[in-house]
Amino acid sequence: MNKKLIVFDWGSVLEGYNTTPMNSPQFFSKVLERIGISFDEKNLLIFTELFNKNSCTIMTQKEMNKHIQEVFIFFRIEPSLELISNFRRAFIFVSTKINSRDKLLCKYIEDNQDNVNFALLSNVNLLELPRQSIDIPEHLFTISFKSCERGICKPNPNIYQEFQNEAY
Repeated sequence: MNKKLIVFDWGSVLEGYNTTPMNSPQFFSKVLERIGISFDEKNLLIFTELFNKNSCTIMTQKEMNKHIQEVFIFFRIEPSLELISNFRRAFIFVSTKINSRDKLLCKYIEDNQDNVNFALLSNVNLLELPRQSIDIPEHLFTISFKSCERGICKPNPNIYQEFQNEAY
């Protein structure tokens, strides 16, 4: 008998700040707010688009810092080392807030391992978030599919096709 497969979208379901998707303007609004920067709606959309442009590629810390610098320069904000460091810390803080509902979902996954396969699908660039700052219970998932390791981001249809090919 084949087990059913349930797919969790990390960054929107199990992880997130009040389940705000990590590639959304709302997410970046919370990150920027923590470092004292605010944009009007139009510029927040532009900031989000620019930041997400390369965020699903594998980047070293140096490349990620350069990417962050370029986004701030676009908005004529001096990208000091302190600003970049504060942005990265705020990004990690907002992206790793796990609420009690998420813990209940993890408990559900643990309790149903024998009957269901669970999969992780994520746009989170796990390569750049320090391991101690992110609490993804990867051991609970039969398959883990991270776009940062594939170079394809949701909602690009190719990520779902690749995921489906690998999962089945």
